Amino acid sequence: MEQIGNILKQVEIQRITQIQTPSTTRIETVEMPVKRGNPKYRFDNFKLVAGTKEAYRIFKAYAEGEVKQPLLLCWGMVGSGKTHLIEALALRMRERGIYVRVAVMQDFLRTLKGKIRDKEASPSYDEVMENYCRAKILLLDDVGMGMMDSKWESAVLEELVDYRYRNELPTVMTTNKDIKEFPERVLSRFCDREVSNIVRNEGRDYRRRAKDGLPNR
Repeated sequence: MEQIGNILKQVEIQRITQIQTPSTTRIETVEMPVKRGNPKYRFDNFKLVAGTKEAYRIFKAYAEGEVKQPLLLCWGMVGSGKTHLIEALALRMRERGIYVRVAVMQDFLRTLKGKIRDKEASPSYDEVMENYCRAKILLLDDVGMGMMDSKWESAVLEELVDYRYRNELPTVMTTNKDIKEFPERVLSRFCDREVSNIVRNEGRDYRRRAKDGLPNR
């Protein structure tokens, strides 16, 4: 089993030179919906409240190349800080000179649907899918949001996860869904303890707590 630390070191050696600005996480030249990293989301300003410490610990360790398993799935309720953690992970990797592909799952699916409608578009559907499957490091936020009722969308997720699982490519996904709702094959891949970690962020919705004037503890 190749450790993720070694994978990240290889990426550092083979730094992508096409993109020079720190505000982007794009690593390929093929046009894709890539989410811009938000510098306000950092590990040092993440609110460590009850239920969030284990998720924080593993995301930070992953960012430093200290996690053996290449796959990571984080699940928890809306507003528990999952997006903050995945953005902080992307930012820390960029600080280390490692460029990653980071996107919201719905944006990725929307692009694929556009390629289905316009078969002459470039890049093609297959090129978009291959681009995500083969990305050196892939971070996908909000996986499963509004997609579990569609067989096509579930199939896309299965194909993506299966490829990255088989090739042990660094992959981090977050979801608001109960992982029991994931397609069976997808959940099976993430349950392989030699290749993946699953962590539950049990923090409560900090936005709702702030609205109600409740302390974050």
